[in-house]
Amino acid sequence: MFVFVDTLFVLTVLSLFIWSINHIFRRVKRHNLSIKSGNIHFYFGSESGTAKQFAGDAANHISSSIRVNVKVVDLLDFSRNTFHELLQESDSIVVFILATYGDGEPTDNARTFFQLLKSYDGCLRGLKYVVFGLGDSAYLHYNAVAKFVDNQLAVLGACRLQELTLGDAADNLEARFSAWQSNLVSILAEHFGLRTPCADGTRPTPVSTVEYVGFFEHITAESAVNVGGVFTGEPQILNSYRFNAPPFSAKNPFLSPVIRNEELYAADCERSCRLIELDISHSGFKYAAGDHLAVVPCNSSCLVDQLCTLLNVDPEQLIRFSNSVGSPVRTAFPTPCSYRTAFTHYLDITSPPRFALLRQLASTTSSETERDLLQLLASGTEEGNTKYEKWFLAERRHLVALLEDLPRCRPVAKDLLNLLPRLQPRYYSIASSPRLFRDRVHLIVAVVKYRTPVGRLRFGVASDWLSRLPEMSSHLIPVFLRRSEMRLPRNPLIPIIMIGPGTGLAPFRGFLQERSFIKSKGGRLGEAMLFFGCRHRSQDFLFSNELTQALATGVITDLQCAFSRDQPSKVYVQHKMLELSAKIWRLMSSEG
Repeated sequence: MFVFVDTLFVLTVLSLFIWSINHIFRRVKRHNLSIKSGNIHFYFGSESGTAKQFAGDAANHISSSIRVNVKVVDLLDFSRNTFHELLQESDSIVVFILATYGDGEPTDNARTFFQLLKSYDGCLRGLKYVVFGLGDSAYLHYNAVAKFVDNQLAVLGACRLQELTLGDAADNLEARFSAWQSNLVSILAEHFGLRTPCADGTRPTPVSTVEYVGFFEHITAESAVNVGGVFTGEPQILNSYRFNAPPFSAKNPFLSPVIRNEELYAADCERSCRLIELDISHSGFKYAAGDHLAVVPCNSSCLVDQLCTLLNVDPEQLIRFSNSVGSPVRTAFPTPCSYRTAFTHYLDITSPPRFALLRQLASTTSSETERDLLQLLASGTEEGNTKYEKWFLAERRHLVALLEDLPRCRPVAKDLLNLLPRLQPRYYSIASSPRLFRDRVHLIVAVVKYRTPVGRLRFGVASDWLSRLPEMSSHLIPVFLRRSEMRLPRNPLIPIIMIGPGTGLAPFRGFLQERSFIKSKGGRLGEAMLFFGCRHRSQDFLFSNELTQALATGVITDLQCAFSRDQPSKVYVQHKMLELSAKIWRLMSSEG
């Protein structure tokens, strides 16, 4: 009897134990593990802030999808020891989100990492990585940095977990990123043996509400004085435009007077291109031929007025973000400032809207039809991407146009302040040499002006603003210097080939001035070919007299011009290069 009771008791306890273990296992499996597995490190190389934004978005998306430790780090903080630290971690993955700047160059915060990777002589076997690139296919060196990093990591023995993905600013970059992000979650989940929330076939609903970084408030002028004053367009340092003291940088631009602003195209040309000469005598800038000058632009006052009207806000109303005790907080732009200042100097209101903004707009419209459209545009589906490309890439709608076309969509202004990207500097190749113009820089600015397929007139943010600035006036342009890796050879006898159609001639004009100076001092020069292209010899042949003079004096030895529309069949620079391919090959393969 006792034996039977004891046996029954043991069987009951054993059954309860097995049931408990099975229940726990099923809960762990269903909730995708209660303990985080693995480490994901996001490193970003960002010039305009997009790569940084994407890194943060991807990190948040992964954190909400699978149970892993996620960290976002600026590539500025990457050192040689970082590779060793990453290799020592058990089961870590490194994700690089990298923008390419200018002539295939890394962004400022990625330069040290880029050089480190080029010279790294160790072995990275065991390191697992993913690379996403941001570039513009309109440029020759499309996504060059991402391509190099992806290839070099593989060469050094690292393991590529996902094929290199290249985002194109000339295409639907947001959709490309969204698809890559979703695929990355699946790859990481499989790698760590986890389940994603979408494993059952459902798709997570994107968050459409705005997350504020602090308290938002309207303030009076008196209140603004009490907290130190009002920003009027300064990128980061209050009153830096008022005192404008060195050292000058992206955070503290130099305010440069306009010495010259003249039209370069012929009077009968429908297009416009300006030669803008700036005075940098008090800046301390020491530029070299080939460097870039960054111009900090502002949005059109008419467009800003339209936006404020659509949002039903007073443009001069002062706004401020602060924490619970009234202290400033880190935001996308500095406050206190007015709505006008925010939309004029700090926020990008002309680029195609991002998905997060569209989702927020969908939550604010009172029209079901408008809501369905906005949700489709931000869906990332094939149908949504096709619609997005038509509305924003083909028909060139920006935020103001979108709100005009959707009359029931009227968001709260403060929501946009958190969702609109920061207005970015525009980089121009300097078209002069300090040998001839030590205290001046020349810029060649093609003025962007066109009509969209739906009939709206569009202007380039920076080019339109610059073209209208009067000479020798009180108008000052915020600028800072950015070094370039494009340089003339140290030895002037080394042959050079320059290809500069249209405004691409800018850096080579500086090179020609440099070579002219060397020649004037008795220096010897090697062969130099220049290929230039434009539409018509009589309308847009930039600096024709200077180029002819350079050829006559031996500053260049061969000038090849392609005027694409001066004859029935179009002729471009590449046709001229093909005709002279033997000579090009001879120069490229010559000693030195």
